[in-house]
Amino acid sequence: MDGYFVDQELKSQNYTHNKLPKGEYDHCQFIDCDFSEMNFANYTFIECEFSSCNFSLAKLKNASFKQVIFYECKMTGIDFSGVNPFLLEMSFHSSQLNFSTFVNLQLKGMLFSNCNLEEADFSEADLTKVDFSQCNLRSAIFTNCNLQEADFRTAHHYAINPEVNRLKNARFSKNGLEGLLYHYQLRIE
Repeated sequence: MDGYFVDQELKSQNYTHNKLPKGEYDHCQFIDCDFSEMNFANYTFIECEFSSCNFSLAKLKNASFKQVIFYECKMTGIDFSGVNPFLLEMSFHSSQLNFSTFVNLQLKGMLFSNCNLEEADFSEADLTKVDFSQCNLRSAIFTNCNLQEADFRTAHHYAINPEVNRLKNARFSKNGLEGLLYHYQLRIE
């Protein structure tokens, strides 16, 4: 039987050999924990915070994240596309998400603040009202995405093809317009 854990603070734990007990975690804080290569299948996190945690090569298929916040976490190459979509709500702050996959996810209103998202794949995702404040989106993939009302004003290095994405009321800075025109191979000087 899976456990139920509430209001716990777990600091400097290494779960690479002794795995985090399977169950539901409610209002828990994880600080400086190593979850490398861990399989989070059927774990549930509700209103939890992860700070300075390492998720290298972790598997998130069927994991549930409801109102979960990640601060300064290493999540490079993580496939989020298999997470449980029911009540999915996450925010990321100053985290490494390079090479991560968010394919076909409903991410409406999600916040990515000061994150590295180089070569992240958002194909087919609903990114309505997503805020990419101060994010590095170099070589990130946006194909067939709903980017309506998304905020790219302070994001940088993005390349978004307006012909294959929905962009109505998306917000961009004047300095970032080059990221919308790359597809046309124009020389902007």
